[in-house]
Amino acid sequence: MKSFLCLLILSPIIVLCQSFSVGSGYFNGEYESYKTSYKDELHSQNNFIEETRFNIAIHIKSSPVSGGVVIQDLRIPDKLLIYKIVQLDTVVSSNNGDLKIYDVLSQHLERNQSEKIIFYNSENKQMNLMVSDGNSSQVFFNINKKLE
Repeated sequence: MKSFLCLLILSPIIVLCQSFSVGSGYFNGEYESYKTSYKDELHSQNNFIEETRFNIAIHIKSSPVSGGVVIQDLRIPDKLLIYKIVQLDTVVSSNNGDLKIYDVLSQHLERNQSEKIIFYNSENKQMNLMVSDGNSSQVFFNINKKLE
């Protein structure tokens, strides 16, 4: 846990997040997920489902929209997936749950790539996070806020 926090502090995306207000969104915080799936639309042999622990840090400011999401697979702790929030794209609320879609730039790739991050809160209060670039998507299921 401490190594994850140290890596986040060193990450340039966290510098952008230091001024976030507490009321800017109920997403903000540190989370864990124990299941992910990856789907490659072009090469299905790359598809997988994995059950392992992931650390996820979410820091989003609503006005103006900014911040980031950092994902860490504990098996490869030095390879962080870092996404800078560009703008809020879509918000949908229904009886089945709430959906927020953000346009993001991947900061961990050699060339920053435009992607989408989708948060889905189901009616039973489970939250999933999906990262999608149009050719592939990865879902982190049932992300739970870490207890302080």
